[in-house]
Amino acid sequence: MNRGFTLIELVVVLGIMAVLGTIMTNFLVQTVRGENKSNLVNQLKQNGQVVLDTLSSQIRNSEEVVCTGSIQEGSITYHPTDNIVLYSKGIYTQIVLSEPTASTNGYVYETTFIGPVDSSACTVSHIGISINGQINLSNSDPVNGISLDFTSSNGSGEDAFSYNANGSTEVVNIQFSGFAGVNSGSSYDLLVPGGVPFQTAVEIRGQTGV
Repeated sequence: MNRGFTLIELVVVLGIMAVLGTIMTNFLVQTVRGENKSNLVNQLKQNGQVVLDTLSSQIRNSEEVVCTGSIQEGSITYHPTDNIVLYSKGIYTQIVLSEPTASTNGYVYETTFIGPVDSSACTVSHIGISINGQINLSNSDPVNGISLDFTSSNGSGEDAFSYNANGSTEVVNIQFSGFAGVNSGSSYDLLVPGGVPFQTAVEIRGQTGV
C-alpha cells in the first residue's frame, strides 16, 4: 500500500532543494559578475589605451619638453605632477591630468598657447594666449566614459608625467589609472577596485630647442 511521504521526508526534500537552489543562484551570480568584470576591464583597457596613444603621439612629435609640474591655485599646490608643457613649431601645448570629483570623471585635456613661456608655466593652468581653448583627450562621460586618476603607490599618488634627459635623449614617462565613470554605479567600483594601470615611456624625436 502506498502511504505517501511523511512530514519529515518532505522537510528533508525541501531542505535539499533549497540548498541546491542557493548553490545554483550563487553560481549564476558569480558567472554574471565575472563576465561583467571582464567586459568592464576590456572597456577600460580600450578607452585608456586610446588616451595613452594620444599622449604618446603628442609627446613623441614635440620638439622640446618645457617643463613638468604641479598646478598651483592660490595657496593650493596640486600633487603629484599633473601637467606637462611641450613646444613644437612655435606653439606651446599644456597637457593636464585633472583628478575626478564626486560628479565628474578624472580626465586629460590639452590647451595650446602662443609663447614664449618658461619652466614656471607648469605651475599655472593658463600660460599665455590660448589658440583653441581646452580640448579633452579622454572620454569624460560620467556613465559610459573612463575616469582617470593618478596611479597610487603605498597610499600616495605617482607623477602623471616625469621627464628625464640623458645627453641627446629625452624621455617622458606617463602613468595613470583608469576607472569606470563616476556615475556608472557602485557595483563597477567593486569589480575593479584598484582601476586599470597604464604606463609607457616616450622618447622625443624632434629636439630642436626653442
